[in-house]
Amino acid sequence: MSKLIAEMGLHCWLVGAKRQDCVRSVAEPEADLLPHLEHHGIEAPTIGRLAEIRPDADFVPMGWSGEAAQLNQRLHAPREHPDLEVVRRVNGRRFSLSLERELFGADSDYQEFDNIDDLAQAISLRRRPAGWIVKGEFGNAGLASRRVREAELSDADHRVVVKLILDCGTVVVEPWLQRTCDLCCTYNVDHSGAMREFNVHEVVNTADGAFIGALFDRQNPVILAWRDELRDAASSVSLRLSKAGYFGPVCHDALVYLDDRHELLRPLVDLNARSHVSAGILRQWRLWDQTGAVYWRSFQRSRLDLPNSLAGVIRALGENAYHRRAENGILPTTGLTYLFGDRKLEVRRFGVLFRHHSRAGVFELERRFRGQFER
Repeated sequence: MSKLIAEMGLHCWLVGAKRQDCVRSVAEPEADLLPHLEHHGIEAPTIGRLAEIRPDADFVPMGWSGEAAQLNQRLHAPREHPDLEVVRRVNGRRFSLSLERELFGADSDYQEFDNIDDLAQAISLRRRPAGWIVKGEFGNAGLASRRVREAELSDADHRVVVKLILDCGTVVVEPWLQRTCDLCCTYNVDHSGAMREFNVHEVVNTADGAFIGALFDRQNPVILAWRDELRDAASSVSLRLSKAGYFGPVCHDALVYLDDRHELLRPLVDLNARSHVSAGILRQWRLWDQTGAVYWRSFQRSRLDLPNSLAGVIRALGENAYHRRAENGILPTTGLTYLFGDRKLEVRRFGVLFRHHSRAGVFELERRFRGQFER
């Protein structure tokens, strides 16, 4: 698990806004990745090991943890941060659900359980055509959730949910909704509770709700339709977070779903007191003046038949490879290996950026990439 979490840093380092910035990560990308990106016009920051903090630096973590707080104290001018117990509490599913109930009226089908028997009984009594999603108190949707498709828990469902309860103490059960679009709001909360730097983008999830990618497109009709309501929701969430003692970066998920053939918005699905994993892609899209569409996603490495080097991948892409002047094409954003301590490991998830003049164009590029490399 520690390696899996460390590897997430490989997908976040583009948050460095300038070459003189230094992004610290437990995992370090292979040596030829940054020259590859510089060649394609992406100004990459320096990347160094997490423990090598410069005392004169301005420390800006993706999110606050015990380790981040300890590193912060090694600076000449430590950054102010919220109490770590507050960070832990507002990152919990129960806090998010309490806000959803208070602000947006989550109905009685959204419940908390610390007992498998009570959970199983509730699911069997409240039948939902599309089933349920069971979420652990902590952890992202890919690592701490289970979609339950039937009114009765299968043996596999039972094993996973019991483990979630043992690991997390509490789980939240929600009805599975017929999603038409998944969204993510990102912003910062200041000490007064005001929301700053608001942005909303589309996210791409698996059929069971696990995050795999982010799409930035100013012409996205779903975002254009719901942006004002999402901004209002984020502003309300910011005030509640401030009252709870939190300030700093936030990303919260939302979704649009069908109910009796009408599209409705669920403005708060999950709340995270940290920056989003796609923050670096948002930064790059802004540097590109938010023109066209940019789609970034990660692929399970074991499902790809790739050449044995990053240069080999670029050559294999041929005319589909990223063209700096044309401002479109396919651009890998991770290497095939990384350093974890003194060990060289293969990436488990391979990051790829697709850029085109339209939303349809980026998905066509993804289709070509998958057709060429998926096993």
